[in-house]
Amino acid sequence: MPNFLAGSASPYLLQHQHNPVEWHPWGDAALDRAAVEDKPLLISIGYSSCHWCHVMERETFTDEAIAAVMNAHFVCIKVDREERPDVDHVFMTAVQLMNGNGGWPLNVFALPDGRPFYGGTYFRPGPWLSLLENIAAVYRDNRRLVLQQAEQLAEGIQRNELFAVAPGPEASGETLADSMAQALRRQWDPVHGGTRGAPKFPLPVVWSFLLKHAWLRQDASGLAHLGLTLRSMARGGLFDHVGGGFARYSVDEAWHVPHFEKMLYDNAQLVSLYSVAAALTGEAALLIPALRSLEFLQRELRQAGGAYSGSLDADSEGEEGRYYVWTREELKEVLGQDFETFSTAYGIGQHSLWEGGRHVLRSLSDPDQGMLLLLERLRVARSLRPAPACDDKVICSWNALMLSALCHAGRASGRDGLLEEARGLARFLVDRMRLPGGRLSHVWKEGKAYQEAFLEDYALLAAALVDLHQATLEEPWLLQALHLAEEALGRFGGPGSDLLWFAPADSRALLSRTLETHDTVMPSSNAVMAGVLLKLGLLLERHDLSDRAARMTAAMHPAMKQWPTGHLGWGLVLLDLSVPLGTLFITGPQAAAWGEKVKALNPPFLMVAIDSGGSMIPHLQSRRVPGNTQAFLCTAYSCSPPLHHPEEVIRRITASPKDQDQA
Repeated sequence: MPNFLAGSASPYLLQHQHNPVEWHPWGDAALDRAAVEDKPLLISIGYSSCHWCHVMERETFTDEAIAAVMNAHFVCIKVDREERPDVDHVFMTAVQLMNGNGGWPLNVFALPDGRPFYGGTYFRPGPWLSLLENIAAVYRDNRRLVLQQAEQLAEGIQRNELFAVAPGPEASGETLADSMAQALRRQWDPVHGGTRGAPKFPLPVVWSFLLKHAWLRQDASGLAHLGLTLRSMARGGLFDHVGGGFARYSVDEAWHVPHFEKMLYDNAQLVSLYSVAAALTGEAALLIPALRSLEFLQRELRQAGGAYSGSLDADSEGEEGRYYVWTREELKEVLGQDFETFSTAYGIGQHSLWEGGRHVLRSLSDPDQGMLLLLERLRVARSLRPAPACDDKVICSWNALMLSALCHAGRASGRDGLLEEARGLARFLVDRMRLPGGRLSHVWKEGKAYQEAFLEDYALLAAALVDLHQATLEEPWLLQALHLAEEALGRFGGPGSDLLWFAPADSRALLSRTLETHDTVMPSSNAVMAGVLLKLGLLLERHDLSDRAARMTAAMHPAMKQWPTGHLGWGLVLLDLSVPLGTLFITGPQAAAWGEKVKALNPPFLMVAIDSGGSMIPHLQSRRVPGNTQAFLCTAYSCSPPLHHPEEVIRRITASPKDQDQA
């Protein structure tokens, strides 16, 4: 008989619906039952493409004897961390405070009111059964000890959330950004790129900060390390050479053996990173992994309505990575007489050998057109294998990252089709990710939007719509971004500061509302929102928005000093404040044509707005001269005299910063 998870939308919850454990989804029914029966909560959190979640489910949660103990002494709750990042964050923080680290599956024991008192990650069956019996005995016989532990953890979680909101001493933004870059530099891996040690995560926000800082400072060593990192990731086993796309992380320091699951949020951010890096550095080869990853996303994760599924599993045929690895014999069978050529290019031998005689492909150089054809032959052959499962939830924030990726790749490559796809995805997110009553939703699946949106959804979607405005110069996207930002400010107002809560106020049994001020695999949602507010303020002449962005960033100065590499999303905003973002306003009958010329140059860190008539942007409205086309180059709210020729505009925006200052 299925348990209480039957009927859930989440693929992860449905994977557990036939366990003998009486799993409940997170909600009032489970929490009320725990209170009535005076049983502790056992909260198990994971996601559908998590390898070790699958292992624990097979080994432990299908065991009748273990399930009987769980059912007798606990109210058991399964949580999809992707559906409920707010729940995951609170209990992950608790485990990190207890153990110094965390991960998934996350297994937490809590009082009926939701206060955690013990937890960990993956447990083998024997230790898990012993733990269940011990926790049940302590809860029964020594309740005072349990309450004391819960109270201490609750205080720790609340302190953890609120440490950043106290105002700190003023610091020079430029100096602070430089010190953050130096802290990152001390962690560089000079051989393999990225940061030293294993496992190695791609962490796009880290390398986006390095790219921007090194480019603005003309730091040759920073740009060189960025290039080493991007090339190493794209040539290593982290990148799927056959089908495109990046795995979630590498288990070794050389980017060789990946943890094979593929996540939309990683790949979308990496497409943006590689695209922007290619545009800034002129290294066209960096576009190859970006465009091949887009092909993977469009082929394997794009749904019929234009939105994107969340992830692909690491496992297939009951084995992690089976879909992606090759034996020499399999390669020879597909490639025939071309095997030796391929073997040389991909080091088939000890260079690529993994385990069991199978190879994780690693490239020794960027692929040429002939090699891409061989890789396509392998992809077609691989497509006949049983494929990893796909989690087909459409998550708003992750799709917003994908929208930004389409914009950045479209601009870097000049492929207008990518911008047209971006428009379609934007329409889906703005129109269909809506709950009854019109509020933004966090998840959409099979025609139904559900789960109220979090700050990350509002922030990343608003940021993506600003990116779409910059890629197309179509004003409605900018105004939609403003609407979302203003709605977020009203719904997530923070704890006596300008920072914003992560979740709405009605999350039952969450002992602490989350601020999410540091980066995870995605940049801090507060940092993203600060960046959005700054850009909207400058483009729309809204001093209230840009001033708030500055205050939010100033409030984070102490945290940026204390843990620089955990706050590089804020570092990006700091750079935009300390090296002020430029804006170019063009108005008049030829504004669209001038705008296209400027857009074709893809000028770095310059925002553009145009008005051929009817614009709602104050900067443009106040500078209209009937029959004349003119442009104004602005820094903050100070603008140049009008520029009357497109060649003059291009000369000014392509001049060096020193030349611009003299002009």
